[in-house]
Amino acid sequence: MVRLIARPDRAELRAAARCAAAFFRAPRFWTACLALFLAPLAAADGTELKPKLGDIGGASYSEVSESREVCRSAVEGRIALCRLNTNFEDEPENRKYARCLPVFEWQAESCAAHFRRQAGKCEGRGPARIDGFTRFGCTVAADREKGGKPAVAPAARTMQTRAQDRDPAADRAPICLGMSPGAACWQELADPEGCRFWYDYYNPEIDWAWSGACRAGVADGPGALTATSTGGSAELIGAFGGGRMQGLWIVRYPDGRLDRGPYVDGRKHGRWVDRYADGRVDEGSYANGRKHGRWVDRYASGNSFEYEYRDGSVDGQPGVYITADGERHPGRWSGNCFLDGEGRLLVWRGDREACPPG
Repeated sequence: MVRLIARPDRAELRAAARCAAAFFRAPRFWTACLALFLAPLAAADGTELKPKLGDIGGASYSEVSESREVCRSAVEGRIALCRLNTNFEDEPENRKYARCLPVFEWQAESCAAHFRRQAGKCEGRGPARIDGFTRFGCTVAADREKGGKPAVAPAARTMQTRAQDRDPAADRAPICLGMSPGAACWQELADPEGCRFWYDYYNPEIDWAWSGACRAGVADGPGALTATSTGGSAELIGAFGGGRMQGLWIVRYPDGRLDRGPYVDGRKHGRWVDRYADGRVDEGSYANGRKHGRWVDRYASGNSFEYEYRDGSVDGQPGVYITADGERHPGRWSGNCFLDGEGRLLVWRGDREACPPG
């Protein structure tokens, strides 16, 4: 049997009060609710386990009035991380410590409520500190054999040691320094020094800084990346797992563009939404770091554009440009130029002069 301990916060105690109130309405629900509440509070000596993203960190602003949108985005990103933080790093741990999962779900709701309250700090003036949420945890204590030794089989002990001792930076190759632009490689951070992360598009003109933890030489856990170049600074908010981006990330560019979507093992994978300062919104899917499948671009004018990507390319793919009054203009991409059925150029990427006249 595994016993669990979790430190309740005010939100959790309010949940317990709701359980008590439920007794008078539905006694059957009360039994299940009480069991869920008492299980994490069982007293036991043991080891505290954290969910896959650990605790969710905060952020500091020297002048919050100048960074309100960034601050709001940071809080929104942390709420999203709270909701993702409901299981362990891998499925074997989820099965082994399954009773921790409802504890993490409970704490995730408390985490989201915490950052919703913190959001008010984004509206002030002067310096502001968005406090992190550090109350994720589930303590486990295994049954003990006679003599007081932990009841862990030798084979299981060996597996445990190997998992703990594994260095996530052991396969940290290739290093970006000296690689060609666009390479997928391990990028060295300017801050903190000696720390790296895996990135799938190397740009030697960008300096990177990371606000979160660095473990065994690689970025790990939640935090914010800052990418600085001659064009300004972009902020990327999310979480690393062993030096690779994992889960939901929010990316804010200096021109006001805001992207939001998931990473899997350092590559974009799943549905992304890109919002531009001029009101345009692009939405579609990535597969293993490349745009793949249906995308829709919606413009502030009311026009929209539906088209296909295949493995990162639009060349030869079909699409339809739809005006605000409903006129449809089907066509096909030729390179980075989209032409309708009559050969008129409607959309292009990059240099317009490279497209046929239309």
